[in-house]
Amino acid sequence: AEQWAAISPDLTRGTVPGGRPTISTLAESPALAGVLWAGTDNGKVWRTTDEGAHWTDVSANLPAAGRGHAVNRLEASHSNAHSAYVVISAYRDGSHAPLIYATVDSGVTWRDISGNLPPTEPGRVLREDPDNANVLYLGTEYGLWLTLDGGRSWARFGNLPTVAVDDIVIEPRTHDVVIATQGRGFYVIDQARVVTQVTRQILGEEVHLFVPEPVAEIGN
Repeated sequence: AEQWAAISPDLTRGTVPGGRPTISTLAESPALAGVLWAGTDNGKVWRTTDEGAHWTDVSANLPAAGRGHAVNRLEASHSNAHSAYVVISAYRDGSHAPLIYATVDSGVTWRDISGNLPPTEPGRVLREDPDNANVLYLGTEYGLWLTLDGGRSWARFGNLPTVAVDDIVIEPRTHDVVIATQGRGFYVIDQARVVTQVTRQILGEEVHLFVPEPVAEIGN
């Protein structure tokens, strides 16, 4: 781009240990144009509905354990412009707890979705499956986790080594889940759309046939 324009005032408004605060994460809503979420490394969470003309500070609405700590990642929901997820990192302040929260009302209230995650495994990045909002992928300091019920219960996923997961991307066409780690390269879970079909009932079945991916026949 040849020209840039500011779309916010200073959203940090404060300091962090050892330096100046920065905007650490920005998420655009796939559900509604103009809705953006911004997080800072000194604990601020903001939302705008008009592409940055006006911003609302929703930081004070976070649960007490998550307030004032670095915001690692914000994820806007694919299905609802009022819904989003935030991953908080408090290790600089002496806590290694997984601080993972979700909102369905534009940040007015937040609920803890850390479920059964280990109490000393901080999160780094969360992605919502674009086809099923109950399916969430979470990268932590030590690996990859999956929930099928919106965060009530989690299970380790992907058979990764013990490694920090820095980013997760779900490829929209193939539904591959691409995982970027810190020091052990990239991993790809091929065609993970089948995960969106899994339910508790299916997990209890001896055998289940999933709906296959569509294929194209190419003639000679």
